[in-house]
Amino acid sequence: MKKYFLFRKEEVSITSSTLDDTGDTVSVFAVPADSLAFVSSEVGKVLFVFNDATIYEESNLTDGESMKKASIEVECDEGGEFDLVEQVLGFLSREDQPGRNIMKFDAVGVSTFNSKTPVVKSPRKPIKRITQEPSVQTFVGSSDAFTVSTATSIEGVEFEDASNLPLVDYNATATDFNGFSDNAEITAWKNSTKATGGTAYDITSNVGTPKIAFADTNFSQKYVSGQGSGSGAADYFVVPEINISGDYTIYLVMLLGSSSGNAATFFADEEGDCFGPMIFGDTSKLQMRHDVAGSAIIANPPDPNLWPADKLNRIGGAETKTAYPLVIRRDKQFNMFFYTKDGLFAYIPSTIDPDADFSTPEYANLSPGYSASKNARTDGDLKITRLGDGSVGDVFSKSAFARFGVVEKDLGDNLCRAMALDLYNKYKP
Repeated sequence: MKKYFLFRKEEVSITSSTLDDTGDTVSVFAVPADSLAFVSSEVGKVLFVFNDATIYEESNLTDGESMKKASIEVECDEGGEFDLVEQVLGFLSREDQPGRNIMKFDAVGVSTFNSKTPVVKSPRKPIKRITQEPSVQTFVGSSDAFTVSTATSIEGVEFEDASNLPLVDYNATATDFNGFSDNAEITAWKNSTKATGGTAYDITSNVGTPKIAFADTNFSQKYVSGQGSGSGAADYFVVPEINISGDYTIYLVMLLGSSSGNAATFFADEEGDCFGPMIFGDTSKLQMRHDVAGSAIIANPPDPNLWPADKLNRIGGAETKTAYPLVIRRDKQFNMFFYTKDGLFAYIPSTIDPDADFSTPEYANLSPGYSASKNARTDGDLKITRLGDGSVGDVFSKSAFARFGVVEKDLGDNLCRAMALDLYNKYKP
């Protein structure tokens, strides 16, 4: 009878996955004991590495790449690392005992041995052996067999496949920010040549006076500042209309200077659809409205501790002012996920049945905030006609940003995590 390792980091949820390079999202993992390659340890944890325990049967790698084996780090008391390794080896070497051939490392229930949380890494991407960084090198789309393709990368962000490329990507290269003097007004912003929307989504006009700001302690390169006219008027770009009904991914790099109760709005339309973080008392909330009427605030993290007010200050208030990447995705079931460089930051469960008929009477009886006449919904079209403020007064004058993009599909958990880190590494001062 075979023996097995069984690892549980947490209860399975909608954020759980099978593949994960970081160890954040694999909730449960089981593997035959005879797949164990080796065991090692560091202070306060033991590392288990397994053969033939990933979802791939084969890999086609470029020069300098390797695919890591599946590995699990199990936390333990400092000083108890050797004892835990010895106990595991003792379990593996003993004779089979019916009903006692599963070795559990369970952060939720009871473990076989004295241990703490297991962190499962089931690799999705290869790594570069020299740097140990994730690799997305490919010859697919290259002009020859010796040049690594960059066809799926835009200004430091890797999209991994041509089908993942954004509809729009407004960055400092598409419109050469280096051609502007500091504090000069910027009236137009070109779409990236690699974005699928092409020149049809070039921004050709503004309202107010959004300006170029030089690289400083906020961003590593020039960016758009909403300090604009200084008159209290709105400063924003007029965007060729973006309208997406289903799943999508949005990414941006922003700087906040929001005061209590005042939202920093980053994109909007003339009907009041918008997105922006804001502070309410001791907590902060993500304001996001889709194409519905009303004045209620949508997209509040279910746990206010996910975005406390002091954290909002740290991501761009007067205290630290630094580049802050955010990736937002909505899946086909209308669940919404928000990512920063540190991974999943907030999650908002779907407020509707994706197959529901909005013309039926039951929608008139939903609880307040979830009716068809309210904003507190995760469905509805994503509609963008303004980049920057334009729907709620002068609040854009409290913010700034260096990058904005929209993809007409859900790029999934793993890629969104990687994109947020790509953006941080590119724009951090």
